[in-house]
Amino acid sequence: MLISEYWSEDRTKKAQVHKIEGEYHVDYFEDEKFIMTEGYPGKSQSWAEAAAENYTMGIKVIQNGKRR
Repeated sequence: MLISEYWSEDRTKKAQVHKIEGEYHVDYFEDEKFIMTEGYPGKSQSWAEAAAENYTMGIKVIQNGKRR
């Protein structure tokens, strides 16, 4: 279930927060292309949303489907 969606100011990065079977996951996209999904077992919705927002703000960096 989609919980929330975040976009970068220039609309090139997007992150979608989902809740699946009681756990939060974030799907990361760049230039409308899917990059990766990252799960956050045991973490709160606000934790997942912070990760999503950090990605769209350039704080969290993902290269080649891996966090940097």
